[in-house]
Amino acid sequence: YEDILKEGKESVLIHFTLGIFYAKLEKYDQAFAHFNEAVKLDPDYTEARLSRAIIYELEGDFAKAIEDYKKVLEAEPLNTKVYRLLAHAYYSNKKADDAVATYKLIIDLEPDKLDGYLNLAYVYLGEKKPDEALKLLDKAVAIKDEPRINLAYIVKGMTYAQKDMKGEAIAAYKRAVELAPKDAEGYFYLGSEYERQGD
Repeated sequence: YEDILKEGKESVLIHFTLGIFYAKLEKYDQAFAHFNEAVKLDPDYTEARLSRAIIYELEGDFAKAIEDYKKVLEAEPLNTKVYRLLAHAYYSNKKADDAVATYKLIIDLEPDKLDGYLNLAYVYLGEKKPDEALKLLDKAVAIKDEPRINLAYIVKGMTYAQKDMKGEAIAAYKRAVELAPKDAEGYFYLGSEYERQGD
């Protein structure tokens, strides 16, 4: 690919492909250079801009990642994957209010998918707002035909534990285990809660 680039430096697709190649090798400086060149050659090439944003985020430059994610969303306003990345970048950049607003938008776009609810609940827990998390998780556990609903009960247990509501925490973790008896995560949190309570 590098030889092809020498012959025709204007190929956006080649720069993007090389960026992916170097990113998979965890050579982020080289990946970034190629994504950046692809964006320079075609500012509307959303895949290159999105990939560049991810590199920015990996390197801790959340402000630039946020800028690129927003630019991608201008072209793809219903792309919930990008909204999730944006919300994560906001929260990592200590912009909890923006993260909350973005996760709420995701829930509005995908009300029957669990991820938005769980991610927003984690933000509320991180911001020491367990009551907000519980209201949200009550909606999450009502989602029909969600195969990972046990995760909502695990987060509910964590929320009750943060509020020091011991019985409710145990009950939530037990429900998670009942719903997914082959998933070790529920047992881990249940055991940890018993240990925390001294039982």
